[in-house]
Amino acid sequence: MAALGSRSPNVNETSGDRVEVRAEGTVRLCSRTLYKGIGRLVHARLIREVDVPPDEPAWGGPPRPFYELTSEGRRGLPDEVRRMDEVVRFAKSRRILGEEPAG
Repeated sequence: MAALGSRSPNVNETSGDRVEVRAEGTVRLCSRTLYKGIGRLVHARLIREVDVPPDEPAWGGPPRPFYELTSEGRRGLPDEVRRMDEVVRFAKSRRILGEEPAG
């Protein structure tokens, strides 16, 4: 959901069954995982499919879906970011990431 915080396109097919989410190039998922999550977010009315932006370049394949946060999704985004931050802090405190705990 955090990757959808902007109205710009945020999902880019990179190869057959891999997808890159534009989050400063740091998130890569199997397309099946991504679209299952998108389906849950649509069902929960946190995101909705929108028309292809007029400035989106043609890519020669089937039409790609574009999504944006709903007002409910936008309201829930700060809580989701805080939750993710807590997960990262926990991982760092346990040295799961191989880093020294913040002091």
